[in-house]
Amino acid sequence: LAEDEELVAAKLAQCLEFHLPGGFTHPLPPVRAAAFAAVSSAATSVLARLSEADLERCSSSAQAAMSRDEAGPVRAAACKVLGSIACSPAYIASAPLRARLGDALVAMRRDRNLAVRIATAWSLANVLDGLRAAPTRAGAHAVAE
Repeated sequence: LAEDEELVAAKLAQCLEFHLPGGFTHPLPPVRAAAFAAVSSAATSVLARLSEADLERCSSSAQAAMSRDEAGPVRAAACKVLGSIACSPAYIASAPLRARLGDALVAMRRDRNLAVRIATAWSLANVLDGLRAAPTRAGAHAVAE
């Protein structure tokens, strides 16, 4: 199973480098939304194997779409990308990355499109799950279940 996850992560990393940037900026909104959905639908264990650079590429593209794209489905799909990567070890380990991701999502909670607000709520819940898993300064877990 770990070998399969490693293979899928490698393929996703290739797509992030070569194919998805064109999808994220495609002129047709359904293509842009599908490109973001391709990332957010990856298993958490696969996303955890992506490099920080790949995660940052996802995050930057999603945040740009969230703030600038006129199509609600694209903004919703972009929000889900942030929620999907929120529990990756790179984001859990970095308070500045978590804060930036959370701030970007909080800004979307009053979007005019209901689908965006729903995706934002789901993503914020994942950010909170990541915070719960983040080690505190004392070395214990942030919040007990």
